[in-house]
Order: sequence, then structure tokens, then C-alpha cells
Amino acid sequence: MAPSFRIRKGLFNYSQDAGNMLLYTATAGWILSAAGQIFGIVKNEKVSKKEKKFLIPQEIADAAINIASFFLVTYSFQNFTKGLVSKGKIITPRIKEICGKYGIKLEKDAEGKAVNIGNAITKKISDYKAILDADKNEPIKMGLNLNKAKKDKINVGINELTNFKNEEFGPFESGLKIAGNVLGGVVSGNIITPMLRNPMAAYKQKTALERDQMQKDAELYRASQGENKPKTSYPRVILGSSSMKI
Repeated sequence: MAPSFRIRKGLFNYSQDAGNMLLYTATAGWILSAAGQIFGIVKNEKVSKKEKKFLIPQEIADAAINIASFFLVTYSFQNFTKGLVSKGKIITPRIKEICGKYGIKLEKDAEGKAVNIGNAITKKISDYKAILDADKNEPIKMGLNLNKAKKDKINVGINELTNFKNEEFGPFESGLKIAGNVLGGVVSGNIITPMLRNPMAAYKQKTALERDQMQKDAELYRASQGENKPKTSYPRVILGSSSMKI
């Protein structure tokens, strides 16, 4: 598969899912913004090397918290709101009508598993196509031998379900994902991220101040031990044939 084809296919998939497109493009924006901030500090000649040693690691830590918090929280929120639709908690009258018409239950099955309307529609379409294929290839063996009226009815069902999923159910589900995306972004940016970032910044500042204080204390200690004093030269005194320093 050619790379250009994969790129086109990926772009097409994202164009059909506005929620995911918003999530990944926003995350990419966070990454580029953080990279620009760090690059600006590195290239800023007005910032001393000592300050850069403190600022760059802090910016990297802040970026990691911002990006991880935004992506994980937003991803969780959008999946939650999507699940409200796929599980039948929030649906339109039209979704309820189609599900009833094609026998798609909106409650848990006998095993206690929650319904997934999107998957159920896809399975129903696949089952209809499998019946037509079986009737075409091995009608006697499969015991089908469908007449024209039954085939037409099955084709009508395939077309109706396909159009319904692509033009009604899919956009409605995607809209709820966008709502979750926006809500997750607000929560992560205004609540979660500050809660994680502020203690991290305080810890970084505290360790930096402690490190500076330790360097100052070390310099004072060396000075008190005479390491910075010039060495004193002593005169040589001659006593007889021996010589010694006094």
C-alpha cells in the first residue's frame, strides 16, 4: 500500500469523525506550542545559562503534563459521550424507530452486555449481504433459493441501514463526541492541569533554590578553609651547613 494512499485514507477517516480530528489536531497544537516555547528559551540570548538550566527542564515537565492531561482527559470524555449514544442512553426518535424496525435491542443482552448500536447496524448489514452471497453461490446447500421479492427486500434493508448509519446515526454520534471533546478540554485545561502542574512547578523551584544555596554554602566553606587565600612564602635561613625554612 503506497504511503500517499494511506495518508488519503487516514484523512478521509478523520473527515468522517470530527471528534477524533478535533482531539488529534488539538493535541498536535499543544505539542507544537510546547516545542516553540522550549526553542524560544534555548535561543534567547537574554536568558543566562543558569536560568536556562532551570527553565528548560521545567518547560519540558509542564509540556508533558499539559499534553498528557489534555489528551487522556479529553479522550475519556469523548468516549463517554459517544457511549451514551452507542448504548442507547441518548438517542433520537429516528434512531429508536430504525432499531425497532430491524430488531436492534436497546437494552442489555442475555449475557448482560450493553448494546452497541453502531456495531449492531454493521452486523445487520453484514448478515444481509451474507444471505445474498449464499443465495447466489450455494442456494440449494444453504436452503435459501430466495425469490426476487425477498432479494429486493433485503437490498432495501441494506441500503436503508447503510444510509441511516452514514447520514444520521454517525453524525449524531460524532456530535456527542465533539461535545465530550470540548467538555474534556475545558476540564483538563482549567482544573486537572493546574492541579498537576502547580505542585510540580513548586517542587522544581524549591529544588533549584536548595541547589543554589548548597553552592553558596560550599563556596563560603572553601573560603573559610583558606582555599582562596594566596600562599605565603617564607624566607630561607642559613644555619651552619644546613638550610631550613622558618
